Amino acid sequence: MDPGRSSPSRWREMKEIVKLVDNTRHVLASDQPAPNSYYFDPDGSCVYFRGGHSDAPLLCADLALYRGGDHGEHTYREQMPCKEAGGALHSSVRELMVCSCCDYPLSEVPVAPWREVFHYTPQNTPLTREEQMLRERQRSAMSGGSFHHSEVADAFLFSNGGSLYVSYRERTPVPSAQATSPPPPAAETPAARYSLPTVALPSCSESRLDIKWQPQSAYVFAYVLRGDVWVSSVHSGVETRLTYCNNGATAPTENFVSAGTPPFIIQEEFDRLTGFWWQPSGVSPDGDGNFCYRILYEEVDEHQVEIVKFFNDKELEEHRYPKAGGHNALSVLRYVEFRMDKMGKAYDIKHYGLTKDLHQIFPSAEYLVDAGWIPGVQAVWAYILDRRQQHSTLLYIPLQTADDFGFQRIESGLVIQDDLSSAGAAQSSSHLPRVPITVLREDSSNDWVNTHSCLRFISSECTSHSVSFIWANEHSGRRRLEHVTCTIPHLAADTVFRPATAAAATAAPAGRLSAQTTTAASGATTGPGDGDVNGGDKQMATLTVPGAKLMEQGQDVDMDISSVASHESSVDWSPYVCALCSVDTPTHAAVSSGGDKVAGVRKTLHRFSNSFTHVPNQRRRTSPEVVRHLVPGAGHPVTAAPDTAPDSANDSANVPVSTKSTAMQFTLLGKTAGSESNVKQDTGCSMECDPGVDMEHTHVVDAASHTAPATTAAEMQAQSDDVGLRCTSKPVPVPGCAFEVYYSSSSCSRPITRPDVEWQVDSRLVGIDEKHQCVFFTGTIDHPTECHLYVCSYVKSHAGEFAVKRLTTAGYHHNITMSPGCDFFVSKFSSLSEPPRAVVYSVVYRAGSCTVPCAVPRCVLSRSRITLLPDHVPTYHLCSSRLFSYTSSAGHVSYGLYHAPINAVVGVKYPTILYVYAGPLAQVVTNQFPGLRAVRMFNLAGFAVVELDSRGSTRRGHDFETPLYEHLGDVECQDQVEGLQQAAAQFPIDLTRVGVYGWSYGGYMSLMLLVKHSALFKSAASVAPVTDWRLYDTGYTERYMSQPDANNEGYGTSAVMHYLDQFPDEENRLLLAHGRADENVLYEHTELLTKALIARCKPFQLLPFSGQRHGISLPECRSLLFTSVLTFFSKSLSS
Repeated sequence: MDPGRSSPSRWREMKEIVKLVDNTRHVLASDQPAPNSYYFDPDGSCVYFRGGHSDAPLLCADLALYRGGDHGEHTYREQMPCKEAGGALHSSVRELMVCSCCDYPLSEVPVAPWREVFHYTPQNTPLTREEQMLRERQRSAMSGGSFHHSEVADAFLFSNGGSLYVSYRERTPVPSAQATSPPPPAAETPAARYSLPTVALPSCSESRLDIKWQPQSAYVFAYVLRGDVWVSSVHSGVETRLTYCNNGATAPTENFVSAGTPPFIIQEEFDRLTGFWWQPSGVSPDGDGNFCYRILYEEVDEHQVEIVKFFNDKELEEHRYPKAGGHNALSVLRYVEFRMDKMGKAYDIKHYGLTKDLHQIFPSAEYLVDAGWIPGVQAVWAYILDRRQQHSTLLYIPLQTADDFGFQRIESGLVIQDDLSSAGAAQSSSHLPRVPITVLREDSSNDWVNTHSCLRFISSECTSHSVSFIWANEHSGRRRLEHVTCTIPHLAADTVFRPATAAAATAAPAGRLSAQTTTAASGATTGPGDGDVNGGDKQMATLTVPGAKLMEQGQDVDMDISSVASHESSVDWSPYVCALCSVDTPTHAAVSSGGDKVAGVRKTLHRFSNSFTHVPNQRRRTSPEVVRHLVPGAGHPVTAAPDTAPDSANDSANVPVSTKSTAMQFTLLGKTAGSESNVKQDTGCSMECDPGVDMEHTHVVDAASHTAPATTAAEMQAQSDDVGLRCTSKPVPVPGCAFEVYYSSSSCSRPITRPDVEWQVDSRLVGIDEKHQCVFFTGTIDHPTECHLYVCSYVKSHAGEFAVKRLTTAGYHHNITMSPGCDFFVSKFSSLSEPPRAVVYSVVYRAGSCTVPCAVPRCVLSRSRITLLPDHVPTYHLCSSRLFSYTSSAGHVSYGLYHAPINAVVGVKYPTILYVYAGPLAQVVTNQFPGLRAVRMFNLAGFAVVELDSRGSTRRGHDFETPLYEHLGDVECQDQVEGLQQAAAQFPIDLTRVGVYGWSYGGYMSLMLLVKHSALFKSAASVAPVTDWRLYDTGYTERYMSQPDANNEGYGTSAVMHYLDQFPDEENRLLLAHGRADENVLYEHTELLTKALIARCKPFQLLPFSGQRHGISLPECRSLLFTSVLTFFSKSLSS
């Protein structure tokens, strides 16, 4: 079809194309399981999933009939990764191991038939507003209730028509009213059947959301209803409200506190959709056999968050929406403890909260990114982020603590002094050690920190004294995995820390240690061994490091560092190299005169005020390999020191030299082990730091009070030299921490994946197999446009072996869902030329062949082995897609896709649509089948389509993302124009007839390209665009643009509203579309733009969709939208 042909039937033709593509999408989707909808039987006998179309029931395939076999001899080979454009290899990859099973021909793999798990009649009741919001955050078009599987119960819970239904596997006995403990494991049974669903909870007017089974119970589950956490049991039908945050008011101005549901920003911008977490272990019955349960939950206070109002059809909706620079919601962590009687009724409900919440301990902490329970330990973890999103912290928060900001019994937000928690009461005795809140990990950046979901605690390595986990960082510029072990300190119960008076220290020769003893009362210096610890004398070690200084309020500033040496004993300091300042620094514990270790060692904090001046052009992504412990102290004002380091030796010339020196000290009050007398020790040491190095240095060591370090500093350094192990004495500031901080010396991190590579690990870890000590992840080893499943050992990497094995077939883009036990997985994969297919693989470990497993195809889940396109769409085979690459002017290898129009003729240039997104956290150029997207609509209408990933897009490393920082819409436009010109040099593109189309950030980009390059782009269709970043939400906008008051110029030049006079004056050049009920990108953006265009008499077309949200999901609305877009371009790009 010639899109430029003028015809009275043009609208009807475009309408038929939209209908054809929609029907094809439905046919192809019906042949495939829905993405991310898989549930697995623990014994591997069945896999459950939703069908691909929106109203599909729950289906299953009987895997017990398909054992997978050996498929012949499984041989292993080594294969170098593929080359990128320009001949550049993914450098420094030692080898990529590939099992021959990965390429086993699917023609020999059986196709598993589908069957319905249980029959029920869907009741398509209207979605409540809460359900609509959840599906918007999930980007889900599935209708009907969601399904929730319990491995322990072997049962499904699902909602239908407002009621909750339960269906048990027939091999599992139906629960009796007297049963309270999980049933014993049943033997494997092929072709499992489920009972007819029965009502677990009756219908209610509002939705029960985020339904979760208790991990160890076959009957107990929890959910969120009306802004509170509730619990029930399937055999009782009794619902118990656990939290009382919702006051019953309907207006947001009167009801602004909720429990169990994360705030909008966390859901939309940090991809966390849950706000409560069952404790996975520790369930114990009382004398009556009733079990005790705990739920950690997030309590959200939104009273300061701005309220936006708009009409959804005829109903006025009010939503809490934090705009850039405005107030965010305030989140605090609580947990509730309760018991369930034999009738399923919860009783003895107790709430516990931190007496000083996280935002009080860390005043700079703005976002609770994630939280959960640490397995096998009476502790929880929290992942927090500051407002500028430049510093993230992973916290260990114990339940069993008696310090001033541990968990205590609360009611209505008040601490109940006479009834401490069951955990805290056991620790209330003064002679028992305190377990402080501990900082396990920190990450900092001068632009932004990319948060991730790669945290996995290794339960077999977690105890009350240490925890071990998998973590990810981007210190090398690309995300890599590491295995971290951290010691949890146990301090003397009466240890008190407070600031002391400043005192000058005697400097030693540069870079060397010198010991001296000073009398606390008089300050007189004596020789080693003089004086008595109980009399107030002490021995000190002074370390001086040469270097330049930084500035505060225009004046040069020195900072001093304190280090405590031993008293009356010869200490082997076992020096090692500090990763930041490259100076030998002490790491041994302070020892009392009797040879016993001091109860605790407090190191000095050095911080500058808010007026600290940065040295320009100094960027360093810190690698804070530390463990910090928070203990109550005098909360003096603190400010993070600059997180910078010189890019080159030349930068040192920019740093002023100082002649002034200041010092700050802290006094430790406590008891030596086995002594009743108080110990008072002042610390003093002067240090001059290299330019750009963090100004908080704490170079002394063991903070544990009763146990020696698990590994000496010398041993840790020796290991570091061999395998890249990082000791935990790297000094990096905690931004805005209101309490004193000290370090542990017995923690380490070991890289799992090589840090010096050009590929990276994706942001969500697939799984971890503790039995075989393997970690499964997806990444870009094979190619940046593909996604594969890889596996490697997290133990063998300690010895420098970084062997990684690919488990999926090369040449495809794979979406992976793995079973909880990591014994099998489903891969739904496709390529540019092949429609998607889903295959189940078994994970097999073969003795003697390799320490990591191979993947054996077990069965094909798609209805056919190779998905065939329907007979009525033969033209799909005539729409080809090609991947191309080029080296950009910025020096990066960039990728693009060219989708040819139907029946393309050689030598003919075609009108072209630039299909754009170009925003952060997205990748559009992938080796995936494009036939299910709007791309094919344009192809069938006679347009060529180009897609490009510009700087700022994901999966290419942090340095590829950050050029757009504080100036959105700049480098993206440059790269899109350059990529389009590169595509025109390779493919038949008519550069005189180019349009641009995009949605959301792509809608913003289509407007920016139109106003900045109006000579190149004849027309633009923009759906749900951002027109002024001051109107978009805090979490996304401030991550990439900083706050408005700190980047006023950037906000101005990044706004579409800044270029109003550059909009074209010709008709048929601008089409706008937006849902009037869009609570993500508010309709206010389009309304503001259209008012300004009207004021300037600029022509445009507008499609406002009443009642539609950001996704414009109603089928008839989408049909109208795409028909309008195709018709618009067929007119505007006519010859």
